[in-house]
Amino acid sequence: MKRTTRQVGTSSSDIQLGSLACYVLAAVVLVAGFWRLFSVEASEIQVLLGALLVLNLSVMSAAVGLLLPISLRSQQLAHAHEQISR
Repeated sequence: MKRTTRQVGTSSSDIQLGSLACYVLAAVVLVAGFWRLFSVEASEIQVLLGALLVLNLSVMSAAVGLLLPISLRSQQLAHAHEQISR
């Protein structure tokens, strides 16, 4: 079975959109997480662990947003190196 695909955008625009989505996700998780965390009755340790989890998820999402452009650049460099070595 032959599968046909059609490219909608460039990989650069896809990477930028992915980065933006990761940054937005990080901000939404941070705001919604702390809002929800402080709106429920919880002990001090539960608030501390919840805050650490919210911060962890936000930082990890932002890190993925930062790594996406780096991965595009490394792909471009690998492709250029491949063409040079031919």
